[in-house]
Parts: sequence; C-alpha cells; structure tokens
Amino acid sequence: MEYRYSFNDIIVLIGGVQITGFAEGDDAVTIEYQSDLFNTVVGADGQGVASRIKDNRANMTLRLLQTSPSNDFLSGILTAYMAEVYTPLPIIIRDAAGNSLHGAPTSYITARPTISYGQNQTSRDWVLGALQMQSFIGSSSPVA
Repeated sequence: MEYRYSFNDIIVLIGGVQITGFAEGDDAVTIEYQSDLFNTVVGADGQGVASRIKDNRANMTLRLLQTSPSNDFLSGILTAYMAEVYTPLPIIIRDAAGNSLHGAPTSYITARPTISYGQNQTSRDWVLGALQMQSFIGSSSPVA
C-alpha cells in the first residue's frame, strides 16, 4: 500500500487563527515534550521500578518566513503580554490528510524570536509552550 504526505495538509491553529507562511525545511513545525514518560531506578540488588511521569509539558517551534502575515498575529500576542494581558491560546496541530493530532487547551509564547536581516529573507522561530499537550501520532493517508 502506498501512502502520501504533504506539508500543505498540516494545519496549525492558535486561538482559532490559522498560522500560514512557514519557512522551508523539514522542521517548519516541531513538537518536543519536556519529559520522558517513565523514570526508572534499579537498586543494588537488581530490583527495579519504573515510575510514570505525569508531565505533559511540550514546546512547539513554528518556523515562519520573515514575510509571513502570521508574524503580525504572534507579535500582537507579545504586545498584549507586555501590557500584562494574558489570553488563553488553545493550540491544534493536525495532519488533515492523516491521523496525527496534537493539541492543548492553552499555550503561550515562551520568548521573542531571534531577528536577523540580510541579503535574503530569513525565518522567525516562534516557540510556544503548553502545560497539557496531548498527541496522537498517526499515519499518513493511503493513496487511493
């Protein structure tokens, strides 16, 4: 069976707003959990235990083109943060042509992106954090 994948099927919604204008590369959207699922300890006699870590914190990096209109949206959120206005931002990242789905009821921008200007357009890496990230890591869709 053949399967297909296209980044055009990846949808990122923050506070209900679709993020667009992603930079090139295989890391335009990344999700990284901050903790392992289990912590193990083995005693001197070889007896061991695995403890489940109940930590669903994750960081998501969105690599946007310098020209992406989504930079304006995310900068507006930063401006609100500077004015001490914090709005819950639900985040959803899904593969519309597959089964992968990631989301959290609230997310927040963890830091300002690094800014650079030069001969060519550059990217802006926006890092968002979430305390209660949930993921279903599914397959791509089969080709009909």
